[in-house]
Amino acid sequence: MLIKQDSNIGIPDIEGKTPLHWAASSRDAEAVNCVRLILDTTPSVINWQDYEGRTALHLVVADGNEAVVKALVAVDNCNVSALDNMFRTPLHWAAVLGHSKIVSLLLDNKAEFSSSDQNGATPLHYAAQNNFDVSG
Repeated sequence: MLIKQDSNIGIPDIEGKTPLHWAASSRDAEAVNCVRLILDTTPSVINWQDYEGRTALHLVVADGNEAVVKALVAVDNCNVSALDNMFRTPLHWAAVLGHSKIVSLLLDNKAEFSSSDQNGATPLHYAAQNNFDVSG
């Protein structure tokens, strides 16, 4: 309803998050529909980073919501290897948290797998440290 009234979807809150960040990190079953609506209206917010450097993809990967991850990576210019302020990509977070299906989704979408974060660790380091299955 608000989108139809020409609300500005690109205005961030005090943490630098846009409505896309909020929709992507919602655990509601309908979140994917809201994400798609926002992206259909304002696709330019896909790579917006909050004040911690996190994109909507970083947040949804951490939550483990595969449907929303799929919706985000389907956008042509989605940067699947964006770095947050800790120099972590969404793939780092998927590996840290053991979201193996999301790891596969990100790799299928050409996520950078060899970048090191501020600790010098790659996604493989975190997956191995936490004994997560990395065999695919």
